[in-house]
Amino acid sequence: MINRPFNRLTTLALWALTSLGVLLWPLCAGAAEMADGLPLPAQRVLGEVNDLMNRKAYDAAIAKLTAFGRQQQSSGDQAQADPEGRGHPLIDLALGNLYLLKEDYPKAKAALQRVVARRPQRADAWLNLAKACYETRDYDRAAGAFANAYDRSAAGEKDPRHLYFAAVSHQLGGADAEAVAVFEQLFAAHPRQIRPQWRENFVHALMAAGKPRRALPMVRQLARNASGEARLKWQEMLLHLYLRLKMTPEARAYARQLAHENPGEARWWKALTHVELSAGRYAEALAALTVYGYLQPLTETEQQLWADLNLQLDIPGQAAPVYARLLKKKNDPKLLEKLISAYRQAGRYDEALALLDRHWADDPAKRLLRADLLYSARRFAEAAEAYRQTALKSKEAAGQAWLMAGYAAWQVNDLETSRQAFRRASRFPRQKKAALSAIEQLETVN
Repeated sequence: MINRPFNRLTTLALWALTSLGVLLWPLCAGAAEMADGLPLPAQRVLGEVNDLMNRKAYDAAIAKLTAFGRQQQSSGDQAQADPEGRGHPLIDLALGNLYLLKEDYPKAKAALQRVVARRPQRADAWLNLAKACYETRDYDRAAGAFANAYDRSAAGEKDPRHLYFAAVSHQLGGADAEAVAVFEQLFAAHPRQIRPQWRENFVHALMAAGKPRRALPMVRQLARNASGEARLKWQEMLLHLYLRLKMTPEARAYARQLAHENPGEARWWKALTHVELSAGRYAEALAALTVYGYLQPLTETEQQLWADLNLQLDIPGQAAPVYARLLKKKNDPKLLEKLISAYRQAGRYDEALALLDRHWADDPAKRLLRADLLYSARRFAEAAEAYRQTALKSKEAAGQAWLMAGYAAWQVNDLETSRQAFRRASRFPRQKKAALSAIEQLETVN
């Protein structure tokens, strides 16, 4: 049913990411930063940048940091090679945060990648890098960064949202198996903090990963606990899952339950129609489709299905008018054939013949059908000649046509013509037994 997370996934994720905001490290350095080896010149610059940020003078702050910092970070001993802290990771962290605030995500990503490369323990840097990667649709890196932000957080400070965003990023990047694995970690580690939309997206990840049976318990829970339009959608999803998993008894019971709990909701009668059809319960399918038609006008396809079910259940009088009405809108040979069948089934042979002659008078493929209609109308002499002409002109229908020509001639007591026709029919393997039996019966007549 679902190969990618539904459209709300991106919207929900973006909204939630926005709600996280940018984790701004306090630029006036404290004890932790000094312990991180931040030299005094760098501390002074960050303090000045902090004042600029408070005034939302982001461009000026970036200019100051860029002027102070170095473009490339040395791989050597930073404490000896950079006594003023110009290439310190905290300079890049501040720069990355500023670019995030200005929504310049590519530059933010570049700066923050330098930070995590040298200070991989900083959960805040990983989280801001995740946001930058996400905004640039670098979903694979975003997923890894969110996971690192979660893993690097202290034991009592691990935020389940970070795992959720990691899973969502995998989904958006098409890595469904990885998304499922992260969702499983999230649900195992934070069972009491799971939000409804997280459960929804876990379901979509499972479906996209080809694991519908594992999604079934959660879909049941969502169908039971959701409200409003969301509940209707999850109920539809559950019904679809039952059908997809070939759980026909469960699908039928659930569809009937939904239709009777909310009889004014047209979608359940439509669903029940398809469930009954899949189980081969044509009478029940017709009943459900009839109710659906009272609640909502049937499409042309649904009207044809309604007529087909009536014809299947030997109610041609209801099927024929529908076929006739549909034929006025489009010239469909299959519809025409069904209308002729409905007339024939209803004993309206003359109408069937008139329809056939009007549309298919010169169609060789319909000769046998025309002869059958004449026979059904008890116009046996005409039928016998029609069968004979069919047998002479159609190799595919010859065996059946000769057999029926024999029966038609017999009906008007033309026994010799009947006998000749049966003899010809006996040359065809499929008609041989019936033809020889008829010849034997004719001998007793004489």
